[in-house]
Amino acid sequence: MRMHLHTHMHIHQHTHTQTPGLLNLGMVIILAANSRLIIENLLKYGLRFNPASYIQSALQPSGNHLLLAAWGMLFGFVLLAYLIELLALTLLTRERMVWRGC
Repeated sequence: MRMHLHTHMHIHQHTHTQTPGLLNLGMVIILAANSRLIIENLLKYGLRFNPASYIQSALQPSGNHLLLAAWGMLFGFVLLAYLIELLALTLLTRERMVWRGC
């Protein structure tokens, strides 16, 4: 009795490979190592800046209209990227429906 009907060159082409536990373990190890480094650096050096002063200066009107325009453009670009992704998703689903013959 044959086990494998098709041969694959890459491991990513196997559809029967299920390793969610291994991936979860890898993510836990990466998260633990990075959080340990962050905590170690915070304890050793502390915060070199005051985050409250940045928030206060951003909310305080300073007459800097270019900064206000930059925040508006940032919001606009994020919205535009979301709309482009939505358009790509709808086009992809239409293309799949055409290829399936629906």
